[in-house]
Amino acid sequence: IEKGGCGDPGIPAYGKRTGSSFLHGDSLTFECQAAFELVGERVITCQQNNQWSGNKPSCVFSCFFNFTASSGIILSPNYPEEYGNNMNCVWLIISEPGSRIHLIFNDFDVEPQFDFLAVKDDGISDITVLGTFSGNEVPSQLASSGHVVRLEFQSDHSTTGRGFNITYTTFGQNECHDPGIPINGRRFGDRFLLGSSVSFHCDDGFVKTQGSESITCILQDGNVVWSSTVPRCEAPCGGHLTASSGVILPPGWPGYYKDSLNCEWIIEAKPGHSIKITFDRFQTEVNYDTLEVRDGPASSSPLIGEYHGTQAPQFLTSTGNFMYLLFTTDNSRSSVGFLIRYESKWSSLARAVPVCRVEFHTRGLIVSRSRRCAGNAFLMLVNHRLVLEFLYMAGLMMSGDILYVLWPKYFFSIIQEDPCLMVFSVHPGVTLESDSCLDPGIPVNGHRHGSHFGIQSTVTFSCNPGYTLSDDEPLVCERNHQWSHALPSCDGRWSSAQQQTRKTCIAIL
Repeated sequence: IEKGGCGDPGIPAYGKRTGSSFLHGDSLTFECQAAFELVGERVITCQQNNQWSGNKPSCVFSCFFNFTASSGIILSPNYPEEYGNNMNCVWLIISEPGSRIHLIFNDFDVEPQFDFLAVKDDGISDITVLGTFSGNEVPSQLASSGHVVRLEFQSDHSTTGRGFNITYTTFGQNECHDPGIPINGRRFGDRFLLGSSVSFHCDDGFVKTQGSESITCILQDGNVVWSSTVPRCEAPCGGHLTASSGVILPPGWPGYYKDSLNCEWIIEAKPGHSIKITFDRFQTEVNYDTLEVRDGPASSSPLIGEYHGTQAPQFLTSTGNFMYLLFTTDNSRSSVGFLIRYESKWSSLARAVPVCRVEFHTRGLIVSRSRRCAGNAFLMLVNHRLVLEFLYMAGLMMSGDILYVLWPKYFFSIIQEDPCLMVFSVHPGVTLESDSCLDPGIPVNGHRHGSHFGIQSTVTFSCNPGYTLSDDEPLVCERNHQWSHALPSCDGRWSSAQQQTRKTCIAIL
């Protein structure tokens, strides 16, 4: 008969366990990392009733400890849970003589006015108070002038807080402390000796809001310090973007965007170029937090679309070298926002010349009075514009091309790098017909299964992990060239299905 046993009791945070067998009579021994105290039983034994003789202990940060390692972390007791009342803790950081100590405040939350942390520097001769901190107002970092730092924490008998999480490192007298790497940024250079310089660069979509792009380790008032502060990289609320490619993010990214935003971005490409934006991610509060995209440089330019919730196309393309984006939010709930990539490329729109005017149409064909301008036509919807894909005859060679009907201007322009191709303009009364439905699109955060849009064709959809399809019924292309129902959405938190507006394939001037 197999011997009975107990379940795995686990390992305490900031601790370790000796022993891996949980059979009757087996014992486990626990211990904590340096600066942590064991609370509970150090040894527990598996009993005949299949229960351990005691619960798993916990490791609580000690209220008194001397740190001698070159780097470490200091926590308030019970962090990140609330610390206790009537505490009086003292920690010493002791480094090698001739070195200094750098503190980084990762988190700080204590009762204002009544609970406080004092940081003292033994200096070269006299003890100096580097600062006394309460509430949640602390500097991002501190540096000592000597090789010993004393931290004293006191709490009263009433309200408590989450406490604090402080990282320390040691460095030499003739060098500056490690400046770190800004969140959403990069650092170039890893030498911190007197006279050395390091530079910083914000990631795509972020800009420097404070600090300097380059700092130098200098001697100032007898102390070795950095010449300026490390920059902060944040997503801006709007801007005039002229790079050939880049990223647009809402303020607050990668966290939730802020309330009451009114952010305008103008993307400007070189003359003769068009702009394409791609939605890598899109999720806003439905109906109230919206992104407006216009085909031009201003709020009065033609509207391409207005998007909210999780409903946004995969990409949008401008007809000229400007695109305008406006993101507005209310003062209530927010979400992750969006990650939009933009790029500009050369477009023949700037120098296209009409060479063939449409006089009438036949089924799926566009013809002129003098000659056939296009073969079988297929229509799809992109940017709320009709896209006509057709075959045209060039000498003895049959080639393919795509024409954009710039809705609602009702004229054709070729998007092609060959400047010799034709451009069409639509005369009054022209109707475009096809034996297929328009491209139904792909839901944001989802996938489409099926790429044929002919009559009676069927397409289905699925969503990325964490999102739910609003309607799992397949879309069927009906004989009236319309899909059987609207494009479904992939909904996360706070989102709902949005109905997609359908446009008819008719151009009448």
